[in-house]
Amino acid sequence: MKQIYSNQGHTVIEIAIALGLVGLVSLGIFSLTQETLKNIQHSKLATTRDQLATQFRQSAGRMKNLRLSLTKPENEAFLNCVCGKGSGCTSAQSYPLSLYDDALPDKPISTFYDYAGMPCDQNADSCAIRVTVNFVPQCKPVLPSADPTPPATCVGVPVEFFAVSFTVQQNPATLSQGSLFKTIGGSSFTQVSALVAGTGVCN
Repeated sequence: MKQIYSNQGHTVIEIAIALGLVGLVSLGIFSLTQETLKNIQHSKLATTRDQLATQFRQSAGRMKNLRLSLTKPENEAFLNCVCGKGSGCTSAQSYPLSLYDDALPDKPISTFYDYAGMPCDQNADSCAIRVTVNFVPQCKPVLPSADPTPPATCVGVPVEFFAVSFTVQQNPATLSQGSLFKTIGGSSFTQVSALVAGTGVCN
């Protein structure tokens, strides 16, 4: 009878040890799974970020998009610089720009995107990406001149060219989730003479 109780005691201990080992293995698998999912999400975000950078570079260089954007009231500074109107323009200053696509002429291109690159509500937890768009003009130097440096400002005359710059970064609303991906950016340069030639956009 004593031998039977002893065997049962060893069995309970063995079960407890086995359960403990199972728990440790499960915890390890769970931690590994969480880390793997996190890496997958970061990789997906990096891919989406790169795709958005390519899309915005193309959109920022399309003449139709730029001409359409010129007509929008929120882009008054853009119109002033490109057409030499209003208060004029300051060289090398970064101005905000709402970029439009001629496929959807009544709505600016979205600047907030989720993991899959779809437009999203900027306050949503999954809305991880924000794109900021600006234009940077350069006034045309007066030639011939002993100093061909572009003037700091120009009023009443169009700028010579401008860059539409964009930055693909983490949506500030998701910073509590930690750093999700590295910020990247780029620019597309356009000669004003090529943009406005024969279009009447500045009339």
